Amino acid sequence: MIRRRDIETVTNEDWIFVGDRKKEMSMEEICKNAVINVPRWFEHPEKDGVVFGSAAFRAWADGIERGRYENDTALDDHYCSFVCNLATNASNGGGAPLVIEKLAELNPQYKKLRDRMEELYVSYSNQEDEYTWKALENLGGGFNVTQEVMRNKEQRSKIAAVLRDAAEISDEILRTVNDAIADMK
Repeated sequence: MIRRRDIETVTNEDWIFVGDRKKEMSMEEICKNAVINVPRWFEHPEKDGVVFGSAAFRAWADGIERGRYENDTALDDHYCSFVCNLATNASNGGGAPLVIEKLAELNPQYKKLRDRMEELYVSYSNQEDEYTWKALENLGGGFNVTQEVMRNKEQRSKIAAVLRDAAEISDEILRTVNDAIADMK
């Protein structure tokens, strides 16, 4: 069942897990398992038009270039939510993903992974902009995108190029995680 959430109000919920705990796990084990599952999500196959990992950035870029959002009167819902996800992927836009931060905190062996992930998440492919979302903002393709921008073919092409760079960064993130997983085993 899909449940729509009103993000304007605070929602307090209790979660109840039925049954006994299957096994005791340390926080380090939990974090390692989460990292080990990253490739599964980055490489998850497309299903019903939903794509993951670098394929998602490429599909978003393709849609922008084809004019998918030219006449969209609900850009906040259909476009800006992607920008929001992009900007919050790693520690609210700065640093390595929190699970990797925690793993390195618990075991210094993973500091190199943490540092490389931070470098990948906060750098933006040799451009002046430090973050991909910031590059989108500077092009008018960020949180406050307008139909005017989405109707400008040249602007759309620049925005799509930023997203394709993000796809390349995502590919490198996957390679980095796969190398780390090989070292974990």
